[in-house]
Amino acid sequence: MLPDSSLSRRTASFVEGIDEQRAISEAGEGRHRSLIWIVVIIVVLAAGLRLYRLGVQSLWYDEIVGFSRSDVAQYTLTEVIFRVNFPGDFLNPPIYYLTMNLMSRFSTSEFALRLPSAIAGILAVFFVYLAAKASFGPPVGILAALLMAISPFAIYFSQESRPHGILLLFGLAATYFLTRAIQTRSPRHWAAYVFCAALAFYSGFLVLTAMIFLVQNLYLFFHWRTDKRLLGPWLASQGAMALLFAPWMLSHLTIYWQILTSPSHPFYAYTEVWPGPSPLLVAAILKDFLQGDYFNLAFLLPQLPQAAQGLLALRYVPVFIYLPIVLVGLVVRRQNRLALVLWTAYLALPLGIMYLLSLKAPFLTARHASFLVPAVPILLAMGIHTLPWRGLRKVLIVGLVVVSVVSLANYYQNPQYEKEQWREVAQYIAGVGQKGDVILLNPNYLEVAFDHYYRGSEPRHGLDRWIGEDEERAAMTLEEVVVGHTRAWLILAHRPSSGQKLKEILEERHPLVEEKRFVGIEVYLYRISSG
Repeated sequence: MLPDSSLSRRTASFVEGIDEQRAISEAGEGRHRSLIWIVVIIVVLAAGLRLYRLGVQSLWYDEIVGFSRSDVAQYTLTEVIFRVNFPGDFLNPPIYYLTMNLMSRFSTSEFALRLPSAIAGILAVFFVYLAAKASFGPPVGILAALLMAISPFAIYFSQESRPHGILLLFGLAATYFLTRAIQTRSPRHWAAYVFCAALAFYSGFLVLTAMIFLVQNLYLFFHWRTDKRLLGPWLASQGAMALLFAPWMLSHLTIYWQILTSPSHPFYAYTEVWPGPSPLLVAAILKDFLQGDYFNLAFLLPQLPQAAQGLLALRYVPVFIYLPIVLVGLVVRRQNRLALVLWTAYLALPLGIMYLLSLKAPFLTARHASFLVPAVPILLAMGIHTLPWRGLRKVLIVGLVVVSVVSLANYYQNPQYEKEQWREVAQYIAGVGQKGDVILLNPNYLEVAFDHYYRGSEPRHGLDRWIGEDEERAAMTLEEVVVGHTRAWLILAHRPSSGQKLKEILEERHPLVEEKRFVGIEVYLYRISSG
């Protein structure tokens, strides 16, 4: 039998052990609660930045076209889902148009039509946190979520009524759930992966979604090499995805084949707008991913001379500073190497494929590549967290915040970065238009954008994009459409090659009364001379 003193010491030691475990547990719970609150604050910040001025600017052409192909006043849900009666729009799966159709049942305001993209952008910030945390731990997840929340590029696509933000969300969510499925082997994570991947396929161009699919399967392959038990869930998940996407794919297979094998590829129409592939274009896209197209310190000091403003633009300086940080993280970091492969491939592999595709027809643009942007804050956060110097880490984080703040100041306040002002153009012509006017639009597809806002009864004529290449034909066409009218409005946008020629022809025959420039749009008014 133990002496009382020995028993007392052992009892005290046991109690101290319990207290220590309780203290550790409570400390862990405290850290967990703090983490939750930090994530909540970041998501609220993301929501504020994405909802701020959401409906202030006019819808631009692409947004208006998307709405016109899904308006509840024109199309049923069945037509929108199966994309029937859309002869020029077979490339776009239905989820974006379905959200537009459902939203138009309540409101067709700019705010309402952009709200689904804003919600997708807010959710994407949360999934960036989850994905980065699953790959590299909570500190990297917090920093990545913050960088995504204040990303000017991500905010722009959260404030645009287009499918890019929705594809970004579902592609990111699918990749996160795949990471968790490999880590936990949980059937619910595999199911969530399949569900989100199928939604991604129904959200964007098939070629874009296929790139995400390729990256995810490469990630699975590398894990399978060390764990053969993944083969069953891997094959089952791919089969389930194929079944979910089969209704769309089978109904459009012939159309996809015709488009891809046709010498008149639909992207050829954009050779004037989209540049050909080059290393400089890739650098510009990476620059946009980091800061949008808005980082320009000269906006803060408009009183400086033009030469000094050019020096203050410093558009590529942040890229040159932070790209090496990512490279250092890729080289130095020894943990989670497959996670590094995943997020590096998530960014680099699709960019490489798009570069090669653009050798045939222009396709490599920041807009088309926007679904890749979550990899940028994740890789940046990983690279910064890998650095051993705490002071340097703080400086780099503050630098990224400053870059975003300057870019967002330009984005929100500088008129140079506004969307096309079709609403303002319609209001202007409605205010000064007269009976006997005729309205000419070049290229001809701009009619849908103008008609979305314009309620006047004046006749409108769309002029073919290439009409200016045949001067005689252009002159005859112009005289035919203006005859019998007292004034003619000429509206030009999207930098048509024929626009300048049309102006010259009209000015040779009819006096220019007024001209006005809006963001992305030029408007000219001519008095029609009789005879």
